[in-house]
Amino acid sequence: MTPAAWWALSSVALAATAAAWATGRPAHLLGLALALCLGLFWAGWRERAWRSAAHELATRLATDRVSETGPRALVQLAAAAQEALREAREALDAARHQEERHRAVVDALPAGVVVTDERFRVVWVNRRAAELLEAEVQTAQGLSAVALFRRHEVEDLLRTARRLGSATLELQTGRALELRAQSLPQDGFLVVVDDVTRARQAEAVRRDFVANVSHELRTPLASLRAMAETLQEGGLEDRALAARFLGQILVEVDRMTRLVNDLLDLSSLEAGVVRLQQEEVEAGELLEAVAQRFREVAARKGVRLAVRSGSARVRGDRDRLEQALGNLVDNAVKYTPPGGQVELAVELREHEVHLTVEDTGPGIPPEHLPRVFERFYRADPSRSRAEGGTGLGLAIVKHVALAHGGRVEAANRPAGGARFALVLGAHREGLSR
Repeated sequence: MTPAAWWALSSVALAATAAAWATGRPAHLLGLALALCLGLFWAGWRERAWRSAAHELATRLATDRVSETGPRALVQLAAAAQEALREAREALDAARHQEERHRAVVDALPAGVVVTDERFRVVWVNRRAAELLEAEVQTAQGLSAVALFRRHEVEDLLRTARRLGSATLELQTGRALELRAQSLPQDGFLVVVDDVTRARQAEAVRRDFVANVSHELRTPLASLRAMAETLQEGGLEDRALAARFLGQILVEVDRMTRLVNDLLDLSSLEAGVVRLQQEEVEAGELLEAVAQRFREVAARKGVRLAVRSGSARVRGDRDRLEQALGNLVDNAVKYTPPGGQVELAVELREHEVHLTVEDTGPGIPPEHLPRVFERFYRADPSRSRAEGGTGLGLAIVKHVALAHGGRVEAANRPAGGARFALVLGAHREGLSR
């Protein structure tokens, strides 16, 4: 029987009970009262059952355990609600996982990413942005863009991006940072932060390189032109003058030839296009060969050239290693005064072979030591040019070492003079002193 029928029966029983009481028929009163009580009892039980089932539904939906007992309509409702809840949870989990993937991708970007709201408040930053800006990801959120970047120009950048859609700004904060701001469709801004320090340094090096090459070529070319014009205007008739000028022309041409050759060598080494002819090289024999090339030059200057060789082997390109050591010895002989000494030595230290060149010259000012291996860098420019140097010799030494997986070192000796070392990996251990 449906709930409506039970309620109808109860109503009829109530009416009949009232009529029986009025007509004085107590025999019918008991039956009708009983029907009324049964109806009311069923209604109360039904209400309690619905309340209990509803409470069970509310408590068990969250745990995915819905009882299959109880009123049929409620069971069906519970099943539908449970399915909807399951689908909602799956959608939320998928959205959360998708967000985590997106965050992981953005965090892995080499560029910094900062998102702000329309009031220029930071909403989110990735790890790279926090690193570049020396901030913490957790504490960055909620800061103003000016506070995060510590520069007021950032606010102007965002205003420009709001007006034009995008804008770019470069900041110098100990490193060069390029900021590209883009307005977002739903209020706010995306700021991409790139560290362009190396790019700017490379540009500066290129500018310096072009300026240095131009200077190195301009001086001898101007000298050549002046001498050629003098000879053209009658200087050839003065045989002594002509001979002197022709000798100077040859010197300048040789100098420019060395410069061009050094530039080509350095360019190839820096580009990594030089193919090394690898072989096992006895370090002591290598030093003896280099010393032999410079003995006559050193003797003419009154400089003693000594070799303290040992037994150690390296693997490398013999010609390139001789070139690098030759540049070191050439420098040492040039800067060592008459009566001084240049010594070549082999030292083995913890599986590394140090090919050293020491001199008794004036040494190198400490402030210049970190830069002596740079292209065209001269601690004493006037003296270096007077000695005929191109300013590229030590840079070539450095790149020969790097091509062999090694390094270069420069230091002043406690007793005076300079010490240079070409450091390579030992091919075979063992050093006899």
